[in-house]
Amino acid sequence: MTISEKYLIYIHQDIQYAMPITSVLEMVHSSRFLPFYGTLHGCIGNIEHRDNIVPVFDPILLCRAGENSNQQIKYDAVIIARYEDTFFGLAMDKFIDTVVFDDERPSQKDKDQKDTEREDTEQEDTEQEDTDFSDETNMIASIKGFRGSSLIVLSLIRISRMVKKVFGQQRFLSAVNEKKEHGRLVYRDEKASKKFIGACIDEFHFGIPVEKVLEIIEGYEVSPFFDVDPALRGLISLRGKVLACFDISESLGLPLRSLGENNRFIVLAGDDSELALCVDRVSTIKKLPVSEIQKADTVLSGEITEYVTGIYEDERGRIFILAVPHLFTSDRLKPYCFRE
Repeated sequence: MTISEKYLIYIHQDIQYAMPITSVLEMVHSSRFLPFYGTLHGCIGNIEHRDNIVPVFDPILLCRAGENSNQQIKYDAVIIARYEDTFFGLAMDKFIDTVVFDDERPSQKDKDQKDTEREDTEQEDTEQEDTDFSDETNMIASIKGFRGSSLIVLSLIRISRMVKKVFGQQRFLSAVNEKKEHGRLVYRDEKASKKFIGACIDEFHFGIPVEKVLEIIEGYEVSPFFDVDPALRGLISLRGKVLACFDISESLGLPLRSLGENNRFIVLAGDDSELALCVDRVSTIKKLPVSEIQKADTVLSGEITEYVTGIYEDERGRIFILAVPHLFTSDRLKPYCFRE
């Protein structure tokens, strides 16, 4: 049967990698690695993340048999992932996209379940670790074609097993904000946080709920409209769909975006329609504490409040939470949204 699952696509040293977005907690910038004193295939160090000690892997070393780095490799971007109760990081150079893949085969969850069942039936060797790195695809779930190149889909269950054998409990002993629910650890910030994809329009930083993002596209031609609201820049043809291209720059007090070959658009999902939002840059996935997001109308005024539902502030600045449903109900755009 056909299985659909959304993946995060990123590049590390010119190689494309993918992983299920449901396992991505957030992307962080960290130039400070803690030393790792054990033997863990492909590990380049540890970082502290939300009271957990998290091993960070170079995906190139991770997917090669028997290779480890003898020096601490400095990368400032790390994807923090979680599979069940195991945390690990993956070095990243550039975030590319989120894409839904349709496969005529069992889902990753089904394959992982089969792997787990098979592992449970094997007798454990207490004298020697059973991880076998003679198979170069040991940490690779599959390989696909994507945008003219190969795309390596990482096996999160195999990575998590390897981490669990070395680390066991990753929670710092001083952390007390945990409890058990249905037999697994649940951290307080897990239920109180939400994932957002970061996007920028000029100096405005937006957080867009991950579940509202269908994909990120660039280099598409926009066929212009005439005698319509300036915010409606035109139409984009995307694999048989015609999407309205919406630009909220004027609502931010900015000139409309200049459309050219390198423009980026975020394809957003409404209840029964889709649209392409003009942005300058797409940054990272961020996990924000819901309790610290302020209501927009308590801080902002003017036209911007039509498209912003909340504001999150920290030492790095202000993030505007995009009110995606309001885009689709805008009088400027409503007649031109693509409907399923």
